[in-house]
Amino acid sequence: MRIGVLVVEDDPDFSNALREYFALDPTWGAPYLARDGAEALALVEGGVVPELVLLDLELPKVHGREVLSHLRADPRFRRTAVVVTGAHGEPGRERDQFLPGEVWLPKPFQMDELATAVSLAISRSVEMVSAA
Repeated sequence: MRIGVLVVEDDPDFSNALREYFALDPTWGAPYLARDGAEALALVEGGVVPELVLLDLELPKVHGREVLSHLRADPRFRRTAVVVTGAHGEPGRERDQFLPGEVWLPKPFQMDELATAVSLAISRSVEMVSAA
């Protein structure tokens, strides 16, 4: 089974590196790419519900915090693993608002740190599915 991924990243070089990272492992499907928050929202509002979202907070057009709020409010994403990245502080959240599979990964990070964050987010999502 291939896992659907949505990468939301405005830096084209970093976005390409992330796409290549996921392409190296046959577990992952070709990722959906969004260059800003508006593109990300258009994809999810258009029906894209990947198993993993890699979301940068510092995005043009629509800030990543708004995208994250949308994901948190949409029941389709309750079992989605979400790795939130950013260079300027952790995303704010109330205890009852975060997604069960949500993990914070501060930038800059190494790919092995990304792998750890993705594994943690997926395991939390799987626990949520098992508990339901």
